[in-house]
Amino acid sequence: MGIKAVLKCGKPFSIEEKESILIADEGIEFRYHDVETQFETSVSVYQILREDVRAIAIDDAVHVATIIGKGNMTVYHDITTKKIDWTRSQRRFYEDSQMKILLAYENNDELIQRLKNYASLK
Repeated sequence: MGIKAVLKCGKPFSIEEKESILIADEGIEFRYHDVETQFETSVSVYQILREDVRAIAIDDAVHVATIIGKGNMTVYHDITTKKIDWTRSQRRFYEDSQMKILLAYENNDELIQRLKNYASLK
């Protein structure tokens, strides 16, 4: 299913690999490695606190979740040493900003349901 989103949308999905998502009471964290970077251990981390989530929309046709709200992105040259790429970490998400996440996980149905439940509990 996720390949439809990659073909339809291209970037950012075509440059992301090793994605992971954490849905917690405090907020949502999405991590991925950008294949276009020169650093093997680089990781981009998008974080949004629960109170800053305005909405979550799920496109079931291509399995993409769109999180709308205020968050931040931290890009690490090397996640193991926490060395931050300050230039690429300048991206900010404001109240109506959108972060799109490709939902191509083993437990996709469960993940989609958790995201839908998360949005409805606000």
